[in-house]
Amino acid sequence: MEALVIIVIKKRKEEIKMKKLLTLMFCVSLCLGISGCSNNEKDVKSSETENKKAESKKVESMSFDRFEKILNENGYTITEKVPMAAQMIGGEEGMKYKTDSEKFELYRFNTSSDAYKKAKENGSLTLEGFGDFPVLVNGEYVLLIDNVDQKVIDAFNK
Repeated sequence: MEALVIIVIKKRKEEIKMKKLLTLMFCVSLCLGISGCSNNEKDVKSSETENKKAESKKVESMSFDRFEKILNENGYTITEKVPMAAQMIGGEEGMKYKTDSEKFELYRFNTSSDAYKKAKENGSLTLEGFGDFPVLVNGEYVLLIDNVDQKVIDAFNK
């Protein structure tokens, strides 16, 4: 009988230890959850602020879409857009535009490339086999300005 009582007491002590361990684990996980959530709110607010800043910078800098919008606002109707092989002149992306009265090309460059640096320093780009062409630089974008109307140049510089 005493042996049975001793076994029951040992099992009871093991149950109490297990309950204490589970309670401790629950408290730790609850504390981690609460501390994780409190920092998350700050991160969300700061990432929203960063996104708004990035969007406002996008509006200010040149892009193909922004250039097309400015052209439309200045009375140009783009009748044709043709992607160009920008890699032939050291660019990353290019577009040839045709309007009712004009034809011109706009390219996007990596600003650390040699071709971009030459365009910025010399105001020209070299197309192998065709020679040098005069250009204007706006951010990472380069506009070929050979026989281009001043209104197009003004749109590019906005």
